[in-house]
Amino acid sequence: MEERLSNCTDVGKEPVSGDALACKEVRKRKMVSLRKGREFSDVYHFGASKANKLLVMIVRNNELSYNRIGISVSKKVGNSVVRHRIKRLISESLRVNGDRFNIGLDIVVIARGTAKDRPYREIHDAVMHLAHLSKIVP
Repeated sequence: MEERLSNCTDVGKEPVSGDALACKEVRKRKMVSLRKGREFSDVYHFGASKANKLLVMIVRNNELSYNRIGISVSKKVGNSVVRHRIKRLISESLRVNGDRFNIGLDIVVIARGTAKDRPYREIHDAVMHLAHLSKIVP
């Protein structure tokens, strides 16, 4: 795989040889989901939290070469449609700004009840506000 990655060209150009997907991964920082309860609980117990009116962000170093993201929306926030909408908005905000975040972090974002009817712009601003407070954006 090392050989294929070394044949990648600059961003915006097609790879000279090898797998295009592998080259794309080199250019874009990798973000993976936290999936297991143990991973979430480690971040909850050992991470540093920051909060604003809409969200809570907990950040912990993971000593990996990529970030892992977890999003939690309680049933108190609303029904499944509302919860999924909030998850999508938070996920999109993290995806758009993922290249700006420091590497090697576990990040859990928890939605508060006040995030229920907010538009994307407000959720995005809240995520970036917490990222700056947590000092994960250089």
